[in-house]
Amino acid sequence: MALGDGGKTICGADVLLRGPACLVISVGINENTEFEEALLRAHPNCQVVGYDGTLNAVKRMRAHERVPALQLHEQNFDTSVAAKYRGRTVQLLKIDCDGCEFTTLPTWVEAVCTEQIVVEVHRTLYVRPYARMMKIHKLMMNMDKLYGIFYLEPNSQFPWLNTEYSMIRREPCPR
Repeated sequence: MALGDGGKTICGADVLLRGPACLVISVGINENTEFEEALLRAHPNCQVVGYDGTLNAVKRMRAHERVPALQLHEQNFDTSVAAKYRGRTVQLLKIDCDGCEFTTLPTWVEAVCTEQIVVEVHRTLYVRPYARMMKIHKLMMNMDKLYGIFYLEPNSQFPWLNTEYSMIRREPCPR
């Protein structure tokens, strides 16, 4: 049995994801819809919107079959996505976009009030070690302005490449 990509850790999910206004943005679906399936089983009231610009017809069909309630957009996660949600509150952002987190996550948190973020940070091997470390440091320093890390772990399938971070907003979004 393959180890898989690993689960995601959310703080106080029953409180965070309750209510009719629950909005979850899931970035980087590929062929793995386990997160979205589990979330909707536990919290069917949530609106789950997915973004993935790498889908082909087969992957798109499988995702729709497995999670019909998933509102899937075949678009990469970029600054235009943040503009769509400006002024709204997002309860949870799950992001696994193989590197786009470095450019899009800082823009996202400036534009969209997001209660929790679960992000897989990728350590690309084509970048020299010092530059790689500085890239991650810059991202974390930017995130630290609004978020605290409450959980982290290496990705179980690629521990030398990816680390999963769970972050919670230091001040709740205005109601």
